[in-house]
Amino acid sequence: MKTFKEFLVEVNNKKTHYGTCVDSFSTSSGDRKKSRGHVPYRDASDFAHAITDDSGNNKKEHVISKEEFSKHVRVDPKHQKIADDPSTEFLYNKERDSHIMYDAKKDVHHFYEH
Repeated sequence: MKTFKEFLVEVNNKKTHYGTCVDSFSTSSGDRKKSRGHVPYRDASDFAHAITDDSGNNKKEHVISKEEFSKHVRVDPKHQKIADDPSTEFLYNKERDSHIMYDAKKDVHHFYEH
């Protein structure tokens, strides 16, 4: 059983929701917004190339289980419904240390960063 202190350290080390593919990139240029400097993709094209295949699907090598995702990420209660949906995909781009929750119903990628 974890002590309260161990629990707090674990919770504080988890990544939290930082933005989405919709609000992290400029709609006119596709560049990453300055306010989203922790998103590890320089622009929308860099993100798409890193995460999706030529058909627009998430690359299989980035797909992880919900359980693995949950070890590293704290999902905000307002996004719990997305996390619990069977169509949601959980991704990890090891090269960029990037955890992403993909809402397949709305076609929105949620970024989780420190």
